[in-house]
Amino acid sequence: MAEAKAFTTRVYKYGAVPLGPFPSEGVDQLFRANQLWNKLVETHNEHSEYYDQARRDADEEYNTLSVELDNVEERVKKAFTEKRNARMKASSRDADHPLVKAVNDKIDVLFAQRRELWDGIKGPRVRADKLIDKDALNTAFNFAVRDAQRKDNTEGLDSVTANEVARNFKEARSKVFQNPRSKLRFHRFDGTGYRFYRFTDERDKTIKTDGVNFEFFTPSR
Repeated sequence: MAEAKAFTTRVYKYGAVPLGPFPSEGVDQLFRANQLWNKLVETHNEHSEYYDQARRDADEEYNTLSVELDNVEERVKKAFTEKRNARMKASSRDADHPLVKAVNDKIDVLFAQRRELWDGIKGPRVRADKLIDKDALNTAFNFAVRDAQRKDNTEGLDSVTANEVARNFKEARSKVFQNPRSKLRFHRFDGTGYRFYRFTDERDKTIKTDGVNFEFFTPSR
């Protein structure tokens, strides 16, 4: 049997956690961070509509296919409502039940139509993208994001946490563009969240960047 190796774990104390209830001011900040996220998601949704409308205005074929796709999406939603009603009427979730199976077959047909439209709209979308003023649209979006982050528009959310929320939003948004079927979601506030802090050593006025020396966290006894 191999001899067990010895490991040493070193723990440095660099802060204190209050033992009492989390202060209401902290909860307020978490709520404001949550509200900022939701505002950024709302801004993304609005910008996406502006962007898509610009494409529709610029390319007739893209507009025609988009209208067809909108109609199929609406029929899909109604079909799922029919499925819920069919399950209630049948008192069963069994996919082989005649009432449920009929709706499932209808949904499968709609899904096939939607996939066909998704494939067919790719080319016209690329063509429409070349015809619209993307710089102006993106500039308007970036301005709206920065405006949403302003302290007077977040009821006093600290800038460090606001910037971190915006960074997470940017990462999530980039993933949405990789998958057209994914969407950014609004978050319901449940009393949890996060805050971020940046350390600055104010003793040295020549340092213009954030951060402190390692010794700052390991004070001598």
